[in-house]
Amino acid sequence: MTIPSCCGSEGSWERKEADVCGIVGIAQEAGTSVDGTLLARMRDSMAHRGPDGTGLELGDGIGLGHRRLAILDLSEAARQPMRGEDGSVWLVANGEIFNYVELGADLRAKGHHLRSSCDSEVILHLYEEHGLDCLPFLNGMFAFAIWDTRRRRLFAARDRLGAKPFYFHERARGLAFASEIKALLEDPSVPRRPDPRGIADFLFCGQPLAGKTLFEGISELRPGHALLYESGRLHTWPWWQPDYKHKLVRSDAAVLEELEALLADSVRLRCRSDVAMGTQLSGGIDSGVVTALRARFRPGSKSFTLRSGEGAYYDETPQARSVSRHVGTLHHEAMVEAADLDRELTRLAWHMDLPMPAPGGVNYHAVARLEAEHVKVTMTGHGGDELFAGYPAQYQACFGDQSMFDRSHAPPRRAVPASYRLRRVVQQLGPGALLARVWRRIVPPVQSLEEEWVRLHCSLLEGDPDLHPGFLDWLGGYSPQGDYLELLRGIDTDDPIDRCLDHDLRCYLPGLLFMENRASMAVSIESRTPLLDHPDGGIPGAAPGVAAHAPARDEVAAARGGSSDAARGDRGAARQGALPASRRGVADGQAGRAGSADPRLVRVTPPRDLPAARALRARLPRGSRLDAALPRALVPTLHRSHARAGHAAARNRRVGRPAHTTSSNPSAGSPIARAIASV
Repeated sequence: MTIPSCCGSEGSWERKEADVCGIVGIAQEAGTSVDGTLLARMRDSMAHRGPDGTGLELGDGIGLGHRRLAILDLSEAARQPMRGEDGSVWLVANGEIFNYVELGADLRAKGHHLRSSCDSEVILHLYEEHGLDCLPFLNGMFAFAIWDTRRRRLFAARDRLGAKPFYFHERARGLAFASEIKALLEDPSVPRRPDPRGIADFLFCGQPLAGKTLFEGISELRPGHALLYESGRLHTWPWWQPDYKHKLVRSDAAVLEELEALLADSVRLRCRSDVAMGTQLSGGIDSGVVTALRARFRPGSKSFTLRSGEGAYYDETPQARSVSRHVGTLHHEAMVEAADLDRELTRLAWHMDLPMPAPGGVNYHAVARLEAEHVKVTMTGHGGDELFAGYPAQYQACFGDQSMFDRSHAPPRRAVPASYRLRRVVQQLGPGALLARVWRRIVPPVQSLEEEWVRLHCSLLEGDPDLHPGFLDWLGGYSPQGDYLELLRGIDTDDPIDRCLDHDLRCYLPGLLFMENRASMAVSIESRTPLLDHPDGGIPGAAPGVAAHAPARDEVAAARGGSSDAARGDRGAARQGALPASRRGVADGQAGRAGSADPRLVRVTPPRDLPAARALRARLPRGSRLDAALPRALVPTLHRSHARAGHAAARNRRVGRPAHTTSSNPSAGSPIARAIASV
């Protein structure tokens, strides 16, 4: 796709067929001048992020630049950099504030005069009203910088989960920031040297950690963090973190009702746009829920799906078409093949400012190119797996079992000869490590949650023959594990599933959002994620731990037409029945170590001793490839909705299971369930 030309005079707001925002700035000591030519060059290196117009503002020791995405209020009044009511506060912002209508009404009631209907303007007035404490009021995806001319300070912040990027560099007598690293590299004073620790992080887990990047001297403002640069001093701090103090007394029906209300309101807010919108629709429930709810608020909108040329197992277009027909979207599809990886890899590496972390970035880019032909704003189902435990590793780490994820229909992998694997292990780790691995197979060790989490997700650097010894010397003994496990250790809960979900939410998910942001911005598409909404704590704080919300065994057995575990005299259920479901896997691990009270210890336990995992498995449609993306609290409702809509018989024939009986559960008629009953 050819990106339209977007260079022009300062303040020119020509309409073009694309969108997205990029911000840049340099703050220096008083009495100095920022090089406007340099700042404009930095800004225009991100033309793909904002082809609808440009803005530049220079002052005493300050320069701010902006490339505009015209999504809300397409008028001149919404241009940036934007000034406050008395001109003393300047703003550049990237992203969207979804509750700007409600915030604007409240600010006007307090006497503020808003000159536009642009969502970004409320940030200025919130700062004027609340100062550095303005951030919790914002519901959206954003990265912004405010220059306060009276206090001569730069205040910047990034949204809770890092949907929008922000990078900075401490330069001689000042600070430079930008939405992308390539913009900072336009400044000749910024070093072009690799950061070995950032590279080690990338090799270890696929992304730099703890604010590092692959470039020495360039840092990332971490998700949910704020920055203050004043009097030559830089300070960053976290302004948000999830709350895991659950109200576990709620019933299934109450959780479903609250979840649906949160989801519906989140989608409603994200339907605010003055341009065409669409939805990325895969074969999963997450994007199906978003598409169904968006169709409720904006009927006749469009949906987009990729077809796979790698076989039927990987092609989810039949499920996507079914959802589209059911909710009434104008559906579009495009083919993605392995050749796309070769064709797009170099371009995507330039847009991402690092090697592409995962092949999925090609899919993100392919569907964004399709969307760019029809819309400027899209919604996705990102965040469902992190919030509702959709990844097998979460169950393996916490319960020692992931058999609820049915892979029986997956195409067989190409067999690797055992002799080759043996030689490879010996070459990599030596004969001693080979013997240790065999011994662990015979006598499985008791591992901490941290050890199991690293094993499931990361590549150990020590002893890897593919790494040059000079690189390991360059690291000087640095190990990425400390920064990787920081979030797993710092969460305020002992519940293992909550700890894993929190780590995925604040470590793994920002990496996915990074790829999504860069792949969509490459073709000037704004991507919105309703499942990551945050009104007063929002969806991430709404649902208790997955295992804690597993249904009673009698309820599961009745729904499946069989007897309960207790009726069968299941020994595992009898032993653990008095414990909260979220702690049963942990209790097994503690029982295996005399005197141990460390809640991080888990043991790989046979599935029959895991009633919580078994209850979860009972809620899933057997043989369905939608399992991994399914919000667990919605599964029973979906099953009953299928029966009520007359689809159960066809589905049961497809997956080879007996018909379900209908249920009198009050949530069985949920609009969410009805909307995606055809999946």
